[in-house]
Amino acid sequence: MYVGEEVKQTYKEETKTKQQKKSREEGIELLRIVSMFMVLLLHYMGKGGFLKEQILENTTTEIAWLIEAFSIIAVNCYVLISGYFLVNSKCDRKKIIKIITQVLFYSWIIYIIFEFILKIEVPVKDKIRYVFPITLKTYWFVTCYIILYMLAPFINRIIKNITKKEYNILLGILFFISVSSSILSQFSYSVLDDTNGYGIIWFITVYCIGGYIRLHVNKDYNKYKYLFAYIIISIFMYCSRLVIRHLDKTNTISSMMFYNYNSITATF
Repeated sequence: MYVGEEVKQTYKEETKTKQQKKSREEGIELLRIVSMFMVLLLHYMGKGGFLKEQILENTTTEIAWLIEAFSIIAVNCYVLISGYFLVNSKCDRKKIIKIITQVLFYSWIIYIIFEFILKIEVPVKDKIRYVFPITLKTYWFVTCYIILYMLAPFINRIIKNITKKEYNILLGILFFISVSSSILSQFSYSVLDDTNGYGIIWFITVYCIGGYIRLHVNKDYNKYKYLFAYIIISIFMYCSRLVIRHLDKTNTISSMMFYNYNSITATF
């Protein structure tokens, strides 16, 4: 009887654990889909010319900046998810080759269409960028992601063999480098990382945060609390632009300082 009850209890605990894991995996996949939609919004707002510099110029502009504030975390989420999954996985070389092949294929196809089919003269500098899109950072995200993926096995070896306290110190150092650089660069200071989150240093930082969540963070959390924090921080990000542009009449500080990928607001 006792053994039977123990087996039954163990089965219930295992079933509960599997259900929780499945729920987390589904939640992460949902985050990936939402992030993809946000990336589309970011490109639409930017390339569509909706993000004008003037504050309170018209309703459309302000709605665009508000959407930008809520969507700016998309890229960070992608890298965070990569760190979450890859920290306990082996990096597949075939995946790297596949990504590189796809990027080269589409980059060369675009060049061929413009140069030889549409008969549009492409400047020599752009021709070189199309031919070597990864090396020359034609598509910045792909370049950074490929470098990150190749570094991932070495990063994993480090973060999986240090204590939680040492991991906290590592994240503190990485976070300080990127966030302080993000702030100081707005005042035209020369900084260690002047990419505003568009570089490999920030990608490594976010990757390590994702790994930390997987290895050391208790998964039993109140999702509504984090959703509320996300909404408040996004609204603060939008309002920061209005306040900075209103107070800084000489345009000394960029009104987008809190919109950077490695800003404090986008990180939290």
